[in-house]
Amino acid sequence: MLKVSQAVSGEIVLEKLVETLLRTALEHAGAQRGVLILPRGSELLIQAEAETRGSSVTVRLRETPVSVLELPESIVRYAARTQETVMLDDASARNPFFH
Repeated sequence: MLKVSQAVSGEIVLEKLVETLLRTALEHAGAQRGVLILPRGSELLIQAEAETRGSSVTVRLRETPVSVLELPESIVRYAARTQETVMLDDASARNPFFH
């Protein structure tokens, strides 16, 4: 967390800040994919996506609505509603969010 905080505080360009934040979060979580989702009115939008390929992390800035084709929408809605962190080892595996 300290490394993320230091990386974020050193950036002043928004795009670079988002890239640094996602890259660092993926590296420390050992995740293959991560997304930055922010609310706009009543809609949740994916603002950026990071993916691990081999030893590199690719970050794409985007602005698209959350959809079931990209993310388990029930998990996203739960996290948005409760303001809790949700971490899953395998989002495709059976868990309480899927019926």
